[in-house]
Amino acid sequence: MMRGTLFCPPRRPRDFIHPANVPAGTAPERRYAARAIYDPPRDRVLVVGGRVSAANPYRSDVWELVLANTLAWNQLTPVGTSPPIQ
Repeated sequence: MMRGTLFCPPRRPRDFIHPANVPAGTAPERRYAARAIYDPPRDRVLVVGGRVSAANPYRSDVWELVLANTLAWNQLTPVGTSPPIQ
């Protein structure tokens, strides 16, 4: 930063995302009431379920955000019986 310059961060943090930190792939829709957990051995965050709006039902989809090397979103397709939607 040059001397005498004033840096004013944006009001919303999402407006200040450096292009190098934008994950590759298609991200899940914005939602609330989702569950997320960090998976240290695989260096990723798993996001499960949630709702897009109050008018929509809960979802049971599973997404991963890979944190190693290049950030990337992937939708997962687990096998077996899904836990109940909460």
